[in-house]
Amino acid sequence: MIRTLWTAASGMTAQQANIDNIANNLANVNTTGYKKTSVEFQDLLYANLRENGRVLADGTTSPINFQLGLGVRVAGIRTEFSKGNLQATNNPFDLALTDDTFFEIRLPNGQVAYTRDGSFKVNSEGRIVTVDGYQLSLQNKTADEVLISDPEAVSIAENGSIVMPKRTSVPADIYILKDVKTLVDDGTGFFKGNFELWQPSDTQPTPPKDRYFKVEMPDGSEAYVRAGSFKVDSAGNIVTSLQVADGNGGFKPARLVSSSLPEVDKGVVQVDVGDDGKFVLTQEVGLIRRVRFTNPQGLEKRGQNLYFPTAASGPAETVSEDQAGVMSGFIETSNVQVAEEMVKMIMAQRAYELNSKAIQTADDMMQVANQLKR
Repeated sequence: MIRTLWTAASGMTAQQANIDNIANNLANVNTTGYKKTSVEFQDLLYANLRENGRVLADGTTSPINFQLGLGVRVAGIRTEFSKGNLQATNNPFDLALTDDTFFEIRLPNGQVAYTRDGSFKVNSEGRIVTVDGYQLSLQNKTADEVLISDPEAVSIAENGSIVMPKRTSVPADIYILKDVKTLVDDGTGFFKGNFELWQPSDTQPTPPKDRYFKVEMPDGSEAYVRAGSFKVDSAGNIVTSLQVADGNGGFKPARLVSSSLPEVDKGVVQVDVGDDGKFVLTQEVGLIRRVRFTNPQGLEKRGQNLYFPTAASGPAETVSEDQAGVMSGFIETSNVQVAEEMVKMIMAQRAYELNSKAIQTADDMMQVANQLKR
């Protein structure tokens, strides 16, 4: 009977840990990026009441074991890194990871931590930080530190690239159509005709809305385009997004022609002409550092939605910048399923009650045995 008391008590202790874990999951049902956990159990040692394969008195061998279990224990608590639902926020600094990676966070003491919580803010210094003020790790694409001066103008690409517009003082050559009858439109987006360079005047001090830009075609001829948004090719030239046949079976963009052009620094991905007629450079200034682990189950939790690497998790492996996995304007909600946790809680409660009943039954049986009379 004493064995029953210890066995059932181990079951009650294990189910208490199970209930504690379920309560923590339910408490974090609205925690951004939270990953639910599950308790894993193992049976304890067994009492060998008779030697396995023992030869019986009649010379035969026992075909079954005669072992009695001594209970259960909690072997570990596993974190389930299945993805939560995505919730739109329309905040460009709310980031959701769509793969198995983590954001890297720099703590004030210089230590590195990792998180799936992508609800970031911009502090007074222009740095991207967590709600606790911990800085998000970035890979700089320019010589300067990545500081956000105009949060509303920032966009973050699916690979984690941070793109910001930079207004220049360089004006673009804007052309207007002098005679509409001379306009030749071949349907490719490139025009020819009688154009003249626009100059500011007292009656029209700002550039007109109906504007054209001169370009050099692949064959060396001149043409005009209406779009004021251009790209930068591998040679650093400002070219059109539109392409035209180059005469060799391929297609090439046309090069922008202007008396003054802005200096295209490293990381410039787009060149626009603003309403004031001056160039605006959209530049990739930084890359959000993302990592993955060989065994994320081995990461250590210390609260604040942070994970820390251990020998079990292995070192952090940096994700290449050509790999997508970031969605701007979304957050990843907790992957806790309330209905599932409620079912687990009922099962744990019933298991706890049954183990306590086993203790009561054993106690009653011991009482009966103690009351036996010879």
